[in-house]
Amino acid sequence: MIYNESNGNFYSFGRVISGTIKKGEDIKVLGEGYTIEEEEDMIVKNAQRLWIMQSRYKIEVDMITAGNWIMIEGID
Repeated sequence: MIYNESNGNFYSFGRVISGTIKKGEDIKVLGEGYTIEEEEDMIVKNAQRLWIMQSRYKIEVDMITAGNWIMIEGID
């Protein structure tokens, strides 16, 4: 989690393991205690905005595929 001082939101930084994330889509966020048998450590959140990082810049994108690192706004 990275704090954005300009608007008071947090960005979540992570890697897309499978599938595709699209802007405005509901995604499952899995906690460290998540198991297939017991989905207690899982929450569904909306990915409001997506960015990829390029050096010191962040570039807003509409979708991102598996294997890429991404920053997501809206799942803090």
